Amino acid sequence: MIANIRLFILAICALCVSSAQAQMKPEYDMGRMQLTLLNAQGEAPTDAEAKAQADALRGLMESGKIAAAGPVTEAGNLRGLVLVKTEKPEDAAAIIAELPLVKAGKLKPESLTWFAARAFIKPIAKVEKETRYVFGLLVAGPATGHTPDEIKAIQAGHMGHINKMHEAGKLAIAGPFAGGGNRRGVFLFKLDTLEAAQALAADDPAVKAGRLKLETFFWTVPSGIFP
Repeated sequence: MIANIRLFILAICALCVSSAQAQMKPEYDMGRMQLTLLNAQGEAPTDAEAKAQADALRGLMESGKIAAAGPVTEAGNLRGLVLVKTEKPEDAAAIIAELPLVKAGKLKPESLTWFAARAFIKPIAKVEKETRYVFGLLVAGPATGHTPDEIKAIQAGHMGHINKMHEAGKLAIAGPFAGGGNRRGVFLFKLDTLEAAQALAADDPAVKAGRLKLETFFWTVPSGIFP
């Protein structure tokens, strides 16, 4: 349990250390992955097109070509997320470009490089059951003007809050984006409601200080991928 908590905290600490430093710990398999947001555009897909998309994603997961994929709800124009365990954005882009609804022009992909503990993400041989998570997208908050000492204290409190959520069994995995602009990172919550995730975030010192805010929606993926 202690090792798992330490692994989880190291994923978040990538906000503060270089990728090279973090990847020197092979047991955690810290590294970059590609997270693709699939946004709706144009006409809605037919039932046959939606089934072809779902079948394609299932096959890619079972073959190990992608790590996780599934639909999202309560997310506005966003329709799904696909996670590929590769450090090269172009490799993930080549896979995403062949998805039926992307080829048909009905989903527009947007890729982000995500830094996290890849050892936490397990391959699956067969898609059987599904689990619904609350996906928390951390974005920049409105606050500016904090001093370096204040930022250090806020970050320490933020890290402590992350540890507390993980120890309570409410957080599966997290990590920052590399070059994500206004998007700062991910919290994947093991919770039943968006309200519960927002309530947890409200106690985060970085959120209280206005340096971060949390956008939430549901993400459903095959069971067994995340802890």
